[in-house]
Amino acid sequence: MEAKIRIAISMVCPMEQLIKTFRKFSKDCPQTQLEMSVEHLDHGERRLRAGEVDLAITMRPRDMSEITMAPFMDLRLLSTGESDYVNGGNVKQSDLIDKTQIIVSQLNFKPQKEKEGGGVLEGSRQWRVADFPTKQSFIRAGLGYGYLPEQYVRKYIDNGSLAEIQCMAPVKMEIVVLRRLKDPMGPAKTLLWDNLKSED
Repeated sequence: MEAKIRIAISMVCPMEQLIKTFRKFSKDCPQTQLEMSVEHLDHGERRLRAGEVDLAITMRPRDMSEITMAPFMDLRLLSTGESDYVNGGNVKQSDLIDKTQIIVSQLNFKPQKEKEGGGVLEGSRQWRVADFPTKQSFIRAGLGYGYLPEQYVRKYIDNGSLAEIQCMAPVKMEIVVLRRLKDPMGPAKTLLWDNLKSED
């Protein structure tokens, strides 16, 4: 069994999706340490290619040279705001220009037309934060609006405290598990890889 496995996890990946796998792994491989880092966007893929980590849980890469992947989960980001702040989600993009858009640094999508996928609204007032938990706290406090993974906000949308902004279409992402083809696959890494790729 390997002494340690290093894993880079994209900040867009909800941690509750990983808990079941990691709990099982801790029982099956109690002597193997997991060293995990949370990364912006495709930084996990970059660290994997550099040999700094053994596995990366991140967005599907465009370049598959020297790596292989397995599906992990499909993710949707919803544009949300505190219900009163965004009029129950029934606002136009022209109304959002006068509101504050909360953006995770380095997590930028192209400006969009109404009802098309996107993220950063051109011309809007912007606040930038380091991570999704901070962004969620600001949005729930009515300080602004922005895209968040559906797993972060579904319960708040359902209870009415947050509203999905209807003129901003959801952004879809495919989250995958990556490893380098040339790296050895010991028993602990193989078990973790198999368990991660079987997640829904």
